[in-house]
Amino acid sequence: MLELEKEWPLSDGAVMMVRHGLRICAADANEYKLIFLDTGDSVPLFPYDRNLQKPVAAVYNEGEFLLVTATPQGLGLGVFISQNGEPIRGTLEWSAIPRSLAFHFPYVAALLSSGKIEVHNVINQQRVQTLILPSGMRSHVMEEATFDLELSADAAGTIKILVAGANSVIGLKMMPLRQQVDELLLAERVEQAIELGEHIMMSGGDSAESNAAQLKKLYERAGMVYFRKTMFDNALEQFKRARIDPDVLTALFPGMGRVRPPEEDEPELETPSEETLDTVVNLFLEKEYGSETSQTALLKGVLVENAKTMIGSYLRHVRDNCSQEDVRRERIDMCLLRIYLTMDSSVLHAFLLEDHAFELEPAKELLVEAERYFALNVLLQSCGRLADVVEIYRRLAIGEVTDPDYPGVDSVIELLRHLDDATLVLEATTWLLNIDLPLTVEFLIDRIDNLYSKEEVATQLRNHSKAAYIMFLERMAKDLDAKNAAYHTELAILYIDRVGELGDDDAFHKTEELYHNTEPRPTFETYLSRNDDPLSSARVALLAFIHSSTLWDASTVLEKLRDWKYLRSEQALALAKTGEDERVLALYLDMRDYVSAETYCMQKPIDLRTPLLTRLLHFYLEAGDTMALPARRLMKKHHRTLDLIDVLEAIPDAWSVIFVSEFLVSSMRATRHEYNTGRVVRALARGENFKAQARLVHQQTHNIEPIIISNMGAQCAVCGRVIADPTVFMRFPSGQLAHLHCGKETKSAAL
Repeated sequence: MLELEKEWPLSDGAVMMVRHGLRICAADANEYKLIFLDTGDSVPLFPYDRNLQKPVAAVYNEGEFLLVTATPQGLGLGVFISQNGEPIRGTLEWSAIPRSLAFHFPYVAALLSSGKIEVHNVINQQRVQTLILPSGMRSHVMEEATFDLELSADAAGTIKILVAGANSVIGLKMMPLRQQVDELLLAERVEQAIELGEHIMMSGGDSAESNAAQLKKLYERAGMVYFRKTMFDNALEQFKRARIDPDVLTALFPGMGRVRPPEEDEPELETPSEETLDTVVNLFLEKEYGSETSQTALLKGVLVENAKTMIGSYLRHVRDNCSQEDVRRERIDMCLLRIYLTMDSSVLHAFLLEDHAFELEPAKELLVEAERYFALNVLLQSCGRLADVVEIYRRLAIGEVTDPDYPGVDSVIELLRHLDDATLVLEATTWLLNIDLPLTVEFLIDRIDNLYSKEEVATQLRNHSKAAYIMFLERMAKDLDAKNAAYHTELAILYIDRVGELGDDDAFHKTEELYHNTEPRPTFETYLSRNDDPLSSARVALLAFIHSSTLWDASTVLEKLRDWKYLRSEQALALAKTGEDERVLALYLDMRDYVSAETYCMQKPIDLRTPLLTRLLHFYLEAGDTMALPARRLMKKHHRTLDLIDVLEAIPDAWSVIFVSEFLVSSMRATRHEYNTGRVVRALARGENFKAQARLVHQQTHNIEPIIISNMGAQCAVCGRVIADPTVFMRFPSGQLAHLHCGKETKSAAL
């Protein structure tokens, strides 16, 4: 017998309602509402158009309701509402307005006004099937079957939903959910298979251990589907979720080896034993692109690299979750090494710099076998085997072994910069000097004081070669010991010796002949700098050093230069340091380097410039008619410096006025200009003197006597500041001193 427990008045009535627990979803003539049986409250949800539809609602899952509404176009929409009246999940869409709903996890079937049944997956709100009812059947209601219905032996599935018409009932059978998961995986609809599988496990009645095992199997299979589709990032995610046995994946990479110890059984593989990464990629490319082309070959390389990155990431994931005592760590690291040996060098080098569990010797054998010597050095250096590193660098540097990753001598030098083993560094620099002399010399000099003494470096470089020692002295003379005259002198001598080794008198004579035939003729040093032969370069270096340095010993250098007849430009520069001007000019004239001779004269102070230019002119004139043009050019260029009378007395009587007219006109014009300038200056001076005298007369008429201060520390009696030259001062009758402007402003009788 039924008994009434409680009544809830509904002011607007209800034309439809469904209940779950303490919640009722009802609809009046205009809107849906949610009624709370525990409190009696009623919450409006949303309106519907009764001209378009009748209200339809159904219970799904624990405390969820699905409510039907419609669009003006006659389409149906399904809105999920939580037990608190909040919208959840997504929205279902139907091609017509539903008349009835029925649920069977994870599907909702809707009986439409158009005579169709549409089935949606509630998990992702996707339509999965559309059924058309038999013609002539007018269906009224659809409900989930709450009892088992027997099927014939050959029928697949079980009836889960019933559709009732006026004269008949139709059953909708459904394939078992686990079989649906299998079908979805075969169809490569992985996301749907995973969602369905996870919901099956969460709502199933199996034990937690059984569900976990089945989920692991599902994730493994999903990962392999992604792998075959070359979606390696997705595959990695599923493999991690499944915690798949690493050997299942290493089996896809021939030659990678096993992670399991040899005594353990082989893992159960989800792939055919003959399936490898290459076969997977080839099948994918053939399926997607057909015949092989250059583009597919390029794409294959990219896909293979991505697959290797994926397996490497998974193996790292497994290793990071292993304990330090796990024997698999060593084998995983060896597998990773085998993978990275076939990949980009930067990936391999980064891996070798990490902490490893593998033994050094097996890894070393792999790297040597693959001829990855630079990578081997990265590993050895991380293990502190520095002597072995230096030896491998030596073999790479001399070409005994090759490796395209070897960056060159710079990497060796960079390593040595951080070593404090003087013996090891000395051994390395011994062969480095034969490969890159400038770089090695620079390195040795940089290590002075923190590893070697200056004398030790000098001895090593002197014993190696003269070129190495010259580089050492150049750096000493320039930066580190710039004021050491001995270094400067020794460097100059070595420069001279190098010039002597590169040439002889015939070579020097030939160079001068070519210089004499050059028009227009520059300085000899400029001419040498335009040549790129070793002898010219050596002479330019010697000349530049004699120019720039002032610390070399002149007598020693000149004594050395006297051994070489044709090094006259060098001798001239060296003599210039001793002040032997006439010998310098004579050497330049012997070389016909007139530009250098004139430049030398112009570099002298003004009081010496005119006598030197005059002497140079006499040198030209004493040489006879062959030097007439250089003499004329000198006179014209330096008409302001040369004395007109001295020039007129020196030039030959046979020279015509026309020949020297340019000099005469320029010189007379300059002389006249200087005369006029002097007159202007004198006139200005006289004017200034007149002004000064006028000021003095003015001061005397006012009984103020100007004076000249001998004591420059005297203070002004008016302002108190020090009286400093060149101010005009005055003295009062009392004998006190003051600035002129201060004295004019005061009228004190005391002063």
